[in-house]
Amino acid sequence: MLRLGGGMRIHPLLGEFADPAVEAEFRRWQGPAAVREAVTGFLVVGVFNSLFIIADIFSQEAGRTFLWMLVGRIFVALMCALMIVRLRRAPSYDLAEGLVTSYLLAYCCLYFPYIPYDPAVAQVAKLSFICITLLSYVLFPSHCLRLLGLGVITGTAFLAVLGLWVEPPTASFELAETSLWLLLANVAGAGLSMRHGRMARDHFVAILAERNTAAEAEASRRRSEEAAQAKSDFLAMMSHEIRTPLAGLMGCARLLLDTRLDEVQRDYAQTVHQSGDALLSVLNDILDFTKIEAGRLELEEADFTIRALVDGVANLLTPRAHEKGLTLTVVERPGLPARLSGDPTRLRQILLNLLGNAVKFTDYGGISVSIGALPMGAADKVWLEISVDDSGIGIPRDVLPRLFKPFAQGDASIARRYGGTGLGLAISRRLANLMGGDIAAHSKLGEGSRFTLGLPLRKVQSAALPQTQEPRQEEERGGKSLKVLLAEDNPVNQKVAAAMLRKFGHQVTVVADGYEALEAVRKSHWDIVLMDVQMPGLDGLAATRRIRALEGSGAEVPIIAVTANALRGDDERCLEAGMDGYIAKPIEPLLLKRALAQFARPRDAAAVDRASGAVSA
Repeated sequence: MLRLGGGMRIHPLLGEFADPAVEAEFRRWQGPAAVREAVTGFLVVGVFNSLFIIADIFSQEAGRTFLWMLVGRIFVALMCALMIVRLRRAPSYDLAEGLVTSYLLAYCCLYFPYIPYDPAVAQVAKLSFICITLLSYVLFPSHCLRLLGLGVITGTAFLAVLGLWVEPPTASFELAETSLWLLLANVAGAGLSMRHGRMARDHFVAILAERNTAAEAEASRRRSEEAAQAKSDFLAMMSHEIRTPLAGLMGCARLLLDTRLDEVQRDYAQTVHQSGDALLSVLNDILDFTKIEAGRLELEEADFTIRALVDGVANLLTPRAHEKGLTLTVVERPGLPARLSGDPTRLRQILLNLLGNAVKFTDYGGISVSIGALPMGAADKVWLEISVDDSGIGIPRDVLPRLFKPFAQGDASIARRYGGTGLGLAISRRLANLMGGDIAAHSKLGEGSRFTLGLPLRKVQSAALPQTQEPRQEEERGGKSLKVLLAEDNPVNQKVAAAMLRKFGHQVTVVADGYEALEAVRKSHWDIVLMDVQMPGLDGLAATRRIRALEGSGAEVPIIAVTANALRGDDERCLEAGMDGYIAKPIEPLLLKRALAQFARPRDAAAVDRASGAVSA
């Protein structure tokens, strides 16, 4: 047995796959082409025979030879028509092969006896016999022994036919030569069939291998998608399960800090709140890293003021820097555009990480942030460059190459002293890469470090951005007494959210699931509904859809999602369900106040802001 690609074997004499199932599959694959070629061949032969019938009638003299040729041509034309009909009704490789072989046998038996009586066409007949014989082997590259046997019978069948003739042939040499050529054509055709059969089967094996590879790739893709979905579902569940008790912990700590406490009690409460913040930061880092690794993190495109964004990050970290006796300055280089277009949320995240690290690892001196922009090829494109310099502990030279790898930190002592997961810089660089930029690090041990962020962004030349409301105005609007429906199943989060709302001066009614929220909206008017997304029975999304389907003013009540989920698509699902916005757990009092100020107003005004989604921090 000869071995083909893909581990399939072919018989050395028959030219077929040794495995009948594989051979059957090959014939099914080759069948349509073989049937088309056989039908075309029969059609051509039938048409030409019909034309020759007309030509013979006008050119040949009547007699036995003419009669034999006329009957033979009519028979061949009819046989071709019947074979075409048969192949049309039941097309198959085996049928096409059998009909072509039968045609070859009948053709030779009919026309062999004509050669001795008309030597002038002996050469044409000889050529046609050879061509038809070779073609039959090439069209059907299998069953070589069967075709060869039929060819031998065909090549000698004229002897039996000649025995039926009354007059002996007068050109036996031409007949013998034609017979010899036909026998040689069968032998050569068998060799061609073997070669062609091997080539056809090699091609078939290659196609099978390609199909198997494609099928395996598709199966692997499905498995990867299922694994990614399972991972996403797991992360969503873990995010919800961790954020829910964390929201209660941090909320209670925040409420406790707003009460009268002695110095020791306040220190304990602040420690609890700071520990919750640290845990929330670790959770956010893990979720961001996982989304980036899975390619499930999407960037947004929005206009923003770059100096305001950097100043906002700096202002957020200034109190921590001052606690350590550090200075924190922001320097704007000439040529910086006032407004840019990109993803301000992710840019803010990167800057928070770089500045946060600078404050964390600097014990004396200060931190400087430099902002500049360089023109790029396109007129509206600039290369934004933000450098963060610190006078901190510095980074050893051997650590720099692995600084941006996940979970990488200088050494164990740094990890123990300063904490952290080692994911911040890895996430920041990958975010920068997603936005088309990069982060470079330069440092000298004991002398400080410089981290430089470079991003390609688009300059914005249109009208000025709408001014955001001042915090004082938001607080005043948020302080207006509202009638609030809180749908939350967790008792601790009920207590925390209700306490925050009452502290803002609002009237709060608490329900534990979507059914109760739906019934409450039916029975009473509410200025706003805070809806937890995951609740037993009827969840927040389904409850929102039912509320929007109600008749009357109840369907127009503003609904804000309060969700512990933090994965991509959660915000879109909330808005698609009919919610006006969403805030994440743990609830930040300022964000809650802004949400109330933004959405707790008549529906015709609130609907304008539905597309804005999440409340800005």
